[in-house]
Amino acid sequence: MSPAYVLIIDDKTKQKELEPLIKMAGYGTFYLDQLPADISSISNVIKPDILLINSPNFSSTTLALIKNINENYPLPIVVFSDAVDKDSIARAVQAGVCAYIVDGYINKPLKTIIEIATARFTEQHKLRIELEQSKSKLQGRKLIDRAKGILMNLRHLSEDEAYHTLRKLAMERNTTMEEMAKNVIAMAELLDKK
Repeated sequence: MSPAYVLIIDDKTKQKELEPLIKMAGYGTFYLDQLPADISSISNVIKPDILLINSPNFSSTTLALIKNINENYPLPIVVFSDAVDKDSIARAVQAGVCAYIVDGYINKPLKTIIEIATARFTEQHKLRIELEQSKSKLQGRKLIDRAKGILMNLRHLSEDEAYHTLRKLAMERNTTMEEMAKNVIAMAELLDKK
């Protein structure tokens, strides 16, 4: 298996001091000496497994880049910064930074830091997927309940009868209950407009 690939963005030292340390830790590297204007080069060309940013301060530009990456190309992000204020740290965590290290990288266990950031990212990503699935299921249940209510009113059915009617319609049309519920709701809305 090939080593994980770390993109190093170092707009602090302007020297490639960090790159050999990351290579010694067993990672492949790609180096940039400034924040890119947009993430297309990161997501389309470089395609790293991990992002490591070394920046003197946690600026709004850095924050915007991290948010954009997390929305479009989620990956573990490690930040080395001199900014020790609570606001910078809170903004970094909100943006999705997995590790925020103050006072540089010299004499720091880089491999361990990257492994912890990767583990944290994996756990957060799993929770995010579970949350999205739960939201989707809840939305589906709301649609089904609304469609049942429509069937109950229009056809004077009990809740159980409305559910079985909706289920039967979905099976006959080889579709999901949620899709059938959307169709029932759309039809009811169309009839209400007339």
